[in-house]
Formats: sequence, structure tokens, C-alpha cells
Amino acid sequence: MPQIRLEKVDKRYFRQIKRYRDEMLKSESSFDGCSNLDYYDNISRWIDHCHKMESIENRQSGLVNSDQLLLVTETEEVIGMVNIRRKLNPLLLMVGGHIGYSILPTYRNQGYGKKLLSLALDYCQSIGIREISVSCFSDNIASRKIILANKGEYDSTMEIGNRKVERYWIAMEEKIKVIMDCDTGSDDAIAIMMAILSEKIELLGICTVAGNKALNYTTENTLAVVEALKSDVKVFAGCGSSMVTRLLPTRRGSYGGFTGVKEDGDKEPEITYHHDHLPLPTPVRKAEKKNAVLWLVETLLEAKEKITMVITGPMTNMAMALRIEPKIAENIKEIIFMGGGFKVFNATRCSEFNIWADPEAAQIVLTSGIKCTMVPLDATHKANFDYADCQRLRAMNNIVTDAVALMIEQRIEAYDAYQPQEILGTAPIHDALVVGYLLEPKVLEEISLMRVDVDFSGGMADGQTICDTRAYPDDERNCYVALGANNELFHQLVFSLLEKVN
Repeated sequence: MPQIRLEKVDKRYFRQIKRYRDEMLKSESSFDGCSNLDYYDNISRWIDHCHKMESIENRQSGLVNSDQLLLVTETEEVIGMVNIRRKLNPLLLMVGGHIGYSILPTYRNQGYGKKLLSLALDYCQSIGIREISVSCFSDNIASRKIILANKGEYDSTMEIGNRKVERYWIAMEEKIKVIMDCDTGSDDAIAIMMAILSEKIELLGICTVAGNKALNYTTENTLAVVEALKSDVKVFAGCGSSMVTRLLPTRRGSYGGFTGVKEDGDKEPEITYHHDHLPLPTPVRKAEKKNAVLWLVETLLEAKEKITMVITGPMTNMAMALRIEPKIAENIKEIIFMGGGFKVFNATRCSEFNIWADPEAAQIVLTSGIKCTMVPLDATHKANFDYADCQRLRAMNNIVTDAVALMIEQRIEAYDAYQPQEILGTAPIHDALVVGYLLEPKVLEEISLMRVDVDFSGGMADGQTICDTRAYPDDERNCYVALGANNELFHQLVFSLLEKVN
């Protein structure tokens, strides 16, 4: 499926609209997604009619107006239309509207209808409509499935001529505005997939950072995930190294953290948690030209609503952004990060890799005054996947879930070799649990508000998350720490989202 988008009717699409009308008439298809396009031989007059309907409310209070939108491919082909009729009377608070949509016959039954309705609902939400009605003929099973897939609730059935028409209502949910910051290896990839596939999340962008792999790999892997899911979310490459840990050569030496991470130029180990390349097609898309840190500063400064940061790698990008412009903290609702350990560690005897990789950055974030929630190894190791889960994923029979199954199998092999879990043949999917918590807070358990600081002294405790559990800590509590997870609920969340992959 090529990338598609909605565009308002405009005369620059004159030829495409005419072609659309001709094909619809030839196939005797419904024009429900159009403002009477089938009655207009003159396309210019139809476009003028659409523009008139957009502003009719400005002249006559209480009348219904409509926005005519085109479903356009990346090659500028019009393959569908959607008409949104709405009330703009301020006294009605824009409580409702109606969507009618249509797609060229050659593009039906390929997932475009579901995507078109989803885009239309996003548009409705952006202009403040809280509830929308959608109708379909009772015998149109495909349309009913599309409506139900977008959470349509059945309302009533009426007769039009000799056919029955079913009416559904769709209530608008406030989406969570999210920016992800990742060092994309296998578990980050699954977390990104969950965020893209969830209807509860508005993913504003993805930043990449060096961590599990060098920046070029984490960026390419992120793009591969985005492209495999046919998403248009933008990817911004960020910092290629930690803030200061490598400035003193003796501080870390050649040690890269006990996570299967290799140094540049070294041969990739056969058994590893994260391979250089994900088992997905090589992406064609490239990262945006703007650096992730600069994009974070601009985006957060200009945000009209608070944004949730989901960080699943070292916190270098976020810390740099806070250092450049501390005011961005005011527009961050919460920072949810995978990192740290309370009693469970992996990089050293007392540190977890993401925090150990850039402890100064983590300390900057934790002391920024922003609400923080830490998802440490103690929680992620209580939500493991096994080989039976991989079989279930392969049964979905598409390249994305096949790739997820392979990544989990590779993780299980690595964990059995390096960090055997309580049950052999299982592995945690650390970063996916963070997105799981965002979607369903009950997925994390044993959450406590603690004082958390990071050791960055360069000694044996370098990178340790120091959690003060005392009743009267020396400094103000600054971070919610989860020590448990609901494994069954986590599995339900992951599978319910991956089942949406086309």
C-alpha cells in the first residue's frame, strides 16, 4: 500500500477529480463520499460548490456545512473521497457530524477504506467534532467491518428505497500526543510498532540515538519499522555518542556493556540481543535533515498541548534538549523511560545498559522537575515472551509479525546464553512494556514514588540508579518506579495491536 493522505478539494486536482468521477460512473459505484459530484459535469463548478459548502455557516447560523476531502496517494492520484458534514453552531459545541466516503473500485478490499475512515476521524478530532455518525447498507459487509474496526457503535436501521441502511456512531477519543526516543534494536522495534498501530496514540515523531547500536544502525532500523508499517511518521537522527562518558578514555576502556553490543569494526556476535539490521526490508525513506535535538526543542517549545516523551534508549537527546532550552520542560506531560534497575542489572554489577550508556544525561532528565516514570529491569523481567508466542505471531502470516517472531527468538537465544531467566526459553521485551503502560497503566505493578539519582562518578557504581526508599529521603521524590508487571495483560496488548498489521 502506497502512502496516502487527505487533502481538501482544490483546483490543482482538477484532472484527478475528473478521472475519479469518470471511473465511478463507469462502475456504477456509490458517490457517498462526494458533495453531489455525480450531478456535476463541470468539475470547476463542483469545486466551487465544495468551497461554498465549507463557509455556508458563516452566513446562516445553524445550517450544516461540509468539508470535501480527497484521498491522495504519494503520486498525487485521487483514489477516494470523504465528505464531512458538521454543525458549527457554537451553542452546539460541534457535538456531532456525519461522514460519507467512497473509494475507487480498483482500490477496494486492500485496507484503504479502513485507513480512509481513520484519517477522516483524525480530521474530525482536529476541528473539534466529538461524535460522528457513519452509515452503510446492511448487505455491505466490507463497509460494516471498516466501521466496526474504527470503533463504530450500532445505532439504528432505516430503509431507503428497497434497501436497509445501518447507522453507527463513533465517539472521538483524545489521543495521547507522543514523541519516542529510541536506540532501535529488537525491543525498541516492537515498541514503535505498538505506538504506530495504537489508535490511542498520536505519534508526532521518532528520534534516534546511539545505544544498542551505532546511530546509523538505530536510525536505519527505525526507518525500516516505520516503512514496514506504511506509516508517515517522521524520523530524526540525534546524538551519535553519550554526553561525556567517552571523554576520559580510562573511564570505560573498550567495554561496551554486557548486552551483546559490539564496538565499531568488530565482528557481530552470532548470538546477540540486537543485530545490526532488523529482519525487515531495507528502507527507502531517509531520516529528516534536522537533528533530533533541535527538532525536540522547536517542537516542544511550540506545542499547544503537553506531550508525553517515551524514551527507550540512552537519554542523550532529551538531556541535550533540556540543556539547550530548559523551558521545554513546561510542555512535557511526562517522561516514561525504560532504564535502570532496582535489584536487577545487566550492563555492570549494579547498572542497566540504557542508564549506564549515558548516566549524566539520565541525571539531567531525572532532576529536570518533569514527571518521570521508570520502567526498570525488575519490571520488564516479569513480562517475558516464549517460543509459543513466536508461533502465534508466525500464524498471523505477514512479514512484520514474522520479523517480530524472529527477533523474539533471537532474544530468547541470547538470554538463555547470557542472562538466563527464571524460566528458560523466555526473554523480556523491555521497551514494549513502556508503550504498554502508556496504553494501559495497569500493565505495570508495584509502582512507588521514590527519589532516584544516577551515579556518574566513574567508579564501580557508574550508571547505577540509586533509589531512595526511606520514609524521609534526603531530596524530594522525583520518579515513579515500577517493580512488577502484569504479564497476561501485556501479552494481550501486544497481540491485539500486532493483529492489526495488514
